[in-house]
Amino acid sequence: MLKIIVYFYLLLFLSLSAYACDLTQIDKQKHIEFSEKATITTKKYISYLFLPLYPIKWIFNNNIQKIFPDNYVPHGISAVAVFTLGCLKEMPYDFIGPGDCSYCDVVANCRGIRQGIMKNN
Repeated sequence: MLKIIVYFYLLLFLSLSAYACDLTQIDKQKHIEFSEKATITTKKYISYLFLPLYPIKWIFNNNIQKIFPDNYVPHGISAVAVFTLGCLKEMPYDFIGPGDCSYCDVVANCRGIRQGIMKNN
């Protein structure tokens, strides 16, 4: 059992440190742009779901902000959704289908998600 854990550890962390991704390639730039736009759009639509909570926050301002932090929940949900969809597109679809499965594509998606969360649109 210990060997399996050590092999999994080596496979996961050594393989990730061995890659040097060139994010200036056209393909990676497209991944970054798409992830950024998808994160911004998802964040906007999810923030509309929290509009009914504004009157409740005016009444119970300090306590309700701890339960429903509207500044962080839409960002977190949109980041998880875009990352999950990007990984699902990358692993089963590109691995089996027409594209090439690449770790650098996932890194580019993560960069786009981070840029999309940083923007205040």
